Amino acid sequence: MAGAVVKPAKPANSAPPDPPQPGKRDPTKLITIGAILAIVTSVQIVTTYLLTPKSADTPIEKHDEPEHTAKVQRSPRSTAPSPDFTEVAVGDFSFSNTAAMRNAITFVAFKLSAVAPPMQASNLEDQIVRNQDRIRAAVNKIVRNSNLEELYDPSLETIKRLIRQEMNELVGNNLVTEVVINDIRIIQQ
Repeated sequence: MAGAVVKPAKPANSAPPDPPQPGKRDPTKLITIGAILAIVTSVQIVTTYLLTPKSADTPIEKHDEPEHTAKVQRSPRSTAPSPDFTEVAVGDFSFSNTAAMRNAITFVAFKLSAVAPPMQASNLEDQIVRNQDRIRAAVNKIVRNSNLEELYDPSLETIKRLIRQEMNELVGNNLVTEVVINDIRIIQQ
């Protein structure tokens, strides 16, 4: 046995590693996937927060029940169209319109103010408070009967003119010289 080569014995635990079992998952992959999902969700939340308009305090209502809590406030002179006029807040409005487009419901929400001479502003405020429900009903009728062209008019001239006429009939003495519509949102379903 002089020419025999002796092979060293293999240690007992030097076997090749077992291939992964089909039912087992690598915990680092699960942690990585969970972290990616958390990041994507966080980005979506932040993006939604940043893109949501800040004036969305009043949700668009599907029921047109009168709001009895609208408050009339005089706006500061700096937001008036000119120094010779004062804006008086009428309220926040939201209505549905089924006449604008066939087989679709159009939701419209906006803030409405009336413009009057400074000497008449307090009288206009009193009249708006007294006629709050009738003004709301008149604005409701006008918006519900508006067509798409009138709703999507950038200056909303027809709707403003009709609201001004109705308000002057309700408050009398042609107190309202102009109406201002702000923060308008139109959603079609």
